[in-house]
Amino acid sequence: MNVHAIGDLANRYILRAFNAILPNTTSQLRNAHARHRIEHAQIFHRDDVLLAQQMGIIMSMQPTHATTDMSYALSRLGPARLGNGSYAQATFCHNPNTTLILGSDFPVEPPSPLRGMYAAINRLDPDMRTSPHGKEGWYAEQKLNFGEALRGFTVDAAYGAFQEGIAGSIEVGKWADWVLVEEIGGGIEMGEGVVRETWVGGRKVFG
Repeated sequence: MNVHAIGDLANRYILRAFNAILPNTTSQLRNAHARHRIEHAQIFHRDDVLLAQQMGIIMSMQPTHATTDMSYALSRLGPARLGNGSYAQATFCHNPNTTLILGSDFPVEPPSPLRGMYAAINRLDPDMRTSPHGKEGWYAEQKLNFGEALRGFTVDAAYGAFQEGIAGSIEVGKWADWVLVEEIGGGIEMGEGVVRETWVGGRKVFG
């Protein structure tokens, strides 16, 4: 079951529903047959974060949502709600019982995964290169490193879609889909890369 929720009350209702139907919350959702997830998983009350982690719910988040919302989120949510479970990509990524998958939410946000990688790693606006907390990034403790962000967009995204056997990584027997990116300036971590080639099914379709 993939349930769309952004607000903390909506996420609380979903967690209660999942908890009511699962006989064993610890790691129950990590098996091959039940991969329930919350799409956006954007705002959580701090008391609900631990329950989500214990249940192993897959969190599907969009890094550019944080960098788009950060200009007005404080005025709408207040500091207590923002600092204890909102836009908490690293909180869920660093929990061994939780899978974090990343995406763009296109067409609400631009589809480029390079913009998503930049937002996830830096917590800065991809265009202005700043945040309400300055150049260190908005709630910098929620930054992901390059490997974590890449995994969220690839391996774990495939897992969340039951496609880990055919997609998500470059391996024998999987779809030969990839892009070749030339890094410029600060590299992909700084959102500075140019797609030179795109391959689908082992065939070059761009470049």
